[in-house]
Amino acid sequence: MKRFILLFALLFAGILWADAQDIITTKKGEDIKAKVVEVGLDEVRYIKADNPDGPVYVIRRSDLLIIRYNNGDKDIFYNDNPAAEEAEPEAETFSVFYKEKRYRELRGQYKPRDYYRRPDDPYSPSSAGVASALIPGLGQCITGEFGRGAAFFVGNIMLGMAATANTAALSEGYYYDGQGIKHYETYYNDTAAVCLGLAYVGLYVWNIVDAVRIAKVKNLYHQDMNRRQASLRINVEPYLNFSPATQLATAQPVGGLSFKINF
Repeated sequence: MKRFILLFALLFAGILWADAQDIITTKKGEDIKAKVVEVGLDEVRYIKADNPDGPVYVIRRSDLLIIRYNNGDKDIFYNDNPAAEEAEPEAETFSVFYKEKRYRELRGQYKPRDYYRRPDDPYSPSSAGVASALIPGLGQCITGEFGRGAAFFVGNIMLGMAATANTAALSEGYYYDGQGIKHYETYYNDTAAVCLGLAYVGLYVWNIVDAVRIAKVKNLYHQDMNRRQASLRINVEPYLNFSPATQLATAQPVGGLSFKINF
């Protein structure tokens, strides 16, 4: 009689253990009969159903498809797939928030001829050009390029001074006219005067064009950043799941908010 009772108790315990099994399905299609011990952020710990006194096994969440608990609850891991994210084409890295950049970093990325004026552009190309026409280098300073503006300012002053100094006499001589009167004459270097004058005009015009180009390129960068920030979508959704407590047969509800950012 005692043997019958012991056998019946073992049979009943085995039935209870079989009923308490959880089924872990991997993304490879493999079903694992187990007792889930813990569902963590990166991994799941479980004990195999056919060896309840055996070791605790660990499997990554990214390798799982679904867990079916003995109480009918489910954990679905279809979003835990970092490999799929790595397979997506890499997007150009950019800061979510607008960050000012120097012109030398942007001139190879944007072409001034592609620029179209928008109301929220931070710089006015025409204003920058007029400012540099009035004071060489001022337009560059307005667009944040102070070093470049200072170089144009000093360069224009130096060439202007050189062109002015060339008007001073390089050499003097004299001659006598038919009446024997002595006349003094100053000789100038015409070639140097022409070269210095052309250099001064060229630098002055370049200074104006450069100020306009900088304003356009920086505006293009600003427009590009605005488009990318506008495409940023943040979805906030409530999250509710059931996570088994460690070494307990019952599942405990876990709630919170999930954030999803799309670029």
